[in-house]
Amino acid sequence: LDAFEAIHTSAKDTKHDHNVQALLLEYRKLLQEAADVMNKAKSVSQNILDAIKYINDLIGHWAGG
Repeated sequence: LDAFEAIHTSAKDTKHDHNVQALLLEYRKLLQEAADVMNKAKSVSQNILDAIKYINDLIGHWAGG
């Protein structure tokens, strides 16, 4: 790759990573809202809690990496 292609590829990768992160953060927000509603009924699905934890772990990985 020449320098221009390397920069262009890197920029596309960065934009893609940002888009994936933004999507997961919005998904996490929706899951948290669902968990909050379920919590009022005292029946939060373990799958939702696991999904929130998984996304939180990814967020920690991005922040640290």
